[in-house]
Amino acid sequence: INAEYMGHLKQNMTTLMQELNLREKHNMDAMDQFHAKMGPFYDSSKARFEALQQQLSDTTERLLQMGSYYGESRGSFVASAFFQNITSFLRQVETASDTKRRL
Repeated sequence: INAEYMGHLKQNMTTLMQELNLREKHNMDAMDQFHAKMGPFYDSSKARFEALQQQLSDTTERLLQMGSYYGESRGSFVASAFFQNITSFLRQVETASDTKRRL
């Protein structure tokens, strides 16, 4: 899950809440089952969505802290690039070690 996905999910949750509120405000007739079906779904999903948002926020902050520890700028830190650099470095160390053993 990334920030873009969470943005879409938040937008969809907001749209659902607005639709539920609109239907409640206009007292849609009993034939309209949208509120009856989607209301409980929204209520149960809202708490999970908020927990997911908090986890993403916490993880992002931890990644930024880790990047800062290794000298990366918080403003331009990209986790995927950081981990690619670490992986590349470890491969170079492994290659150098293998080369040294062969000599």
